[in-house]
Amino acid sequence: MSFLSKLFGRRRRHPRVEARLRVTIGAHAEHYWTEDVSAVGFRMKIGRQFSLADLTGGSREVPLEIELPDPDPVKVFGEPIWAVRTDDGQLATGWLLFRFEGDSEERLDAFVGSI
Repeated sequence: MSFLSKLFGRRRRHPRVEARLRVTIGAHAEHYWTEDVSAVGFRMKIGRQFSLADLTGGSREVPLEIELPDPDPVKVFGEPIWAVRTDDGQLATGWLLFRFEGDSEERLDAFVGSI
């Protein structure tokens, strides 16, 4: 097996599912919606007007709240790891989740496993 097929042909360690979950980033009043989510990250569009630095304040550790279909949101710190402008002018972003509060990690993992 070649190096590239080893690198790009691997299966994901954490399954990703399509899910529209409401996300609050830091203290921003606006909410955003995930396109897909896994136990360690998610993908979402943040609109046309933003740069990623405007949204995160330039920080790599961004507090997030992800609303699952249960009463308490998942509270976690995430890092935007990529951003790209789409053809319609929106900014699509990918986030890595790394520091969960309380049982948030288990709850997110259970949600992803249930879909």
